[in-house]
Amino acid sequence: MSRRHGFFQSCLANEAGARLLAVDASAAAEELRRRHGLAGEAALAAAEGLVAAQLMSAWIKGEERITLQVQGELPRFALTVDVNADGSTRGRFTPARLSCSRPLRGLLLVIKHDAERELYRGVATLADTDFQGALQAYLEQSQQTVGIVRVGASLDAGGGIGQACGLLVEKLPDQDTELFQSLFGHLPQADLSTLLEQVSAGEICGFPVQLLDKRRLVFRCQCSRERSLEILRGLGGEELGALLQEQGQAELTCNFCREIYEFDAGCLRRLLAEAPARD
Repeated sequence: MSRRHGFFQSCLANEAGARLLAVDASAAAEELRRRHGLAGEAALAAAEGLVAAQLMSAWIKGEERITLQVQGELPRFALTVDVNADGSTRGRFTPARLSCSRPLRGLLLVIKHDAERELYRGVATLADTDFQGALQAYLEQSQQTVGIVRVGASLDAGGGIGQACGLLVEKLPDQDTELFQSLFGHLPQADLSTLLEQVSAGEICGFPVQLLDKRRLVFRCQCSRERSLEILRGLGGEELGALLQEQGQAELTCNFCREIYEFDAGCLRRLLAEAPARD
């Protein structure tokens, strides 16, 4: 599995009554693009969706996980991104090519899990927007959060992901909404790279920023050869026998990272010998 790194950092601008979340997911977005063979508008849409999911992960901790799912109607596509509290992420996007990625129409679903169960589910409708607008709508509709979202991605000269970054400026509970808007209302028009540089330098809009947390952002799937072996074992003796007779081997491909796990005839015979006999 790849271990390319980006970063996620959480900051506090007390004097401005705001919490800041800054994300550079460029490397993870490029890994997602490469593994799924994405090009052009599909690569950009996947990168922006991954950034949006990372910004949503600000509200998870410990063994919790955020899953972002988008079902696009115009253009027609499907995106799923998982983000763990440790900064690891994985995703899948289909199809590999789109004629356009904006505006988006469809449905955005956010699911929060812990190690044992689903904790929360929120939905937002996408109506002629982009991922920046989609996340803004989700925060307002499902989270009742006053904040300003920036999400951006670009391609390099070779068609890879040159940049995939995001910023969320969220109003603290004791801050006046009108004052917050007067301080940060211009951010949707500001250059995103410049804003991220300011946050990294310890300020935003002239206000000092205190770093609360910074963690690596890593593209890492949860699949493994051992998990794939358990899937085969779960087929049972009849299906394993048919697989051995018809193909002489097995090949499992992870939907998220496209990693391929191959199992030869000897492995299938061992699994078949271990399978319980049918009554």
